[in-house]
Amino acid sequence: MFTRLLCLVLSIMTSVTALAQAETSSLQDTLDAEREESRLIGLAAVILKDGQIVEQASSGLRKKKEDALLQPTDTFHIGSIGKSISATAIARLVERGELDWDDRLIDLAPTFADMIDPGWHDVTLDLLLSHRGSLPAMGIKELFQADSLEEDLPQARRTILKGMLESPPETPFGEAYAYRNSGYALASLMVEEATGRLWEDIVREEVAAPLSLESFGFGPPQGGDAPWGHRKMFWMKFAMVPTGNSDNPPFMSAAGTMHMSLQDLARYGQAHLTRDPVLLSLETYEHLHTPRLNDYGYGWIIYDHREWAGGQAIWHNGSNTMWYALLALAPEKDMVIAIASNDGDIKKADPAFGNILRWVGDAYPD
Repeated sequence: MFTRLLCLVLSIMTSVTALAQAETSSLQDTLDAEREESRLIGLAAVILKDGQIVEQASSGLRKKKEDALLQPTDTFHIGSIGKSISATAIARLVERGELDWDDRLIDLAPTFADMIDPGWHDVTLDLLLSHRGSLPAMGIKELFQADSLEEDLPQARRTILKGMLESPPETPFGEAYAYRNSGYALASLMVEEATGRLWEDIVREEVAAPLSLESFGFGPPQGGDAPWGHRKMFWMKFAMVPTGNSDNPPFMSAAGTMHMSLQDLARYGQAHLTRDPVLLSLETYEHLHTPRLNDYGYGWIIYDHREWAGGQAIWHNGSNTMWYALLALAPEKDMVIAIASNDGDIKKADPAFGNILRWVGDAYPD
């Protein structure tokens, strides 16, 4: 299943309803009202201001038709928010001189490059991470193919991407924006080939470990107390057992198969908000946060949104169709907002998230 994002950008930032305009006294009240209105299974949020958690709350259930209540400290799938984590991991390797933003596919993965159309040889990490690399979209064929290849993730990446890149690019590199999970998957393959390290280990060691993100992992949240994702099919919602086809295929982990608690997600967002040197230099943060085409940087969307952020907003959302999550930074307010639902009904969750952001903007005007 695909990680969805940019088709919903406008609605998540501009949704206005009577419910959002109603006076509510706390984040808890807001989540309760939004969850009831949208009929989501569960909804949770954390607000950091000046580096401290000022509010956190949850509403609803961990699993449909069971009694266990969702908790603010539960673990959530974060979908395409993981793209910024992947870009951050690569940025650390660039800073150490192990990679360069302009490294080409032919430079980092020459044996793989020999297996595909030569037209792809000059695509760079920089182009792939900002969705300017002209990659084709993943289809049903690739998703079905992934089922038999997941034991060896590097080989799965090579096999599936080889099949996708047998034809030349349809547009010149750098001239068009096309949001692609396949671009991040190809970037992770290039890094694996260049470093000899498993991509998933790189992310753990380069991002999760320095920030002590203890809840970080790949795949859907696991464990007896973990919430389950829910998928809407026709008019019904089904709780999805966190095994088998309950996530994006593991080979595309760089694009969106990560999970963590909202507290850890907010901590990660805080590092980007304050440009914490434990991860990167100021110059590298600036690179990641600079939009190229369509307001997209490197795993982040960047533009002014004064209604709730008081100025520039740096954010990303994501879903694997069973979960939905948002990480939003408001530098002018020194604020980080992390919101998640264990319900993939994006048509309902998206405006609910937008209303929560509007409430945050009103509740924390400065």
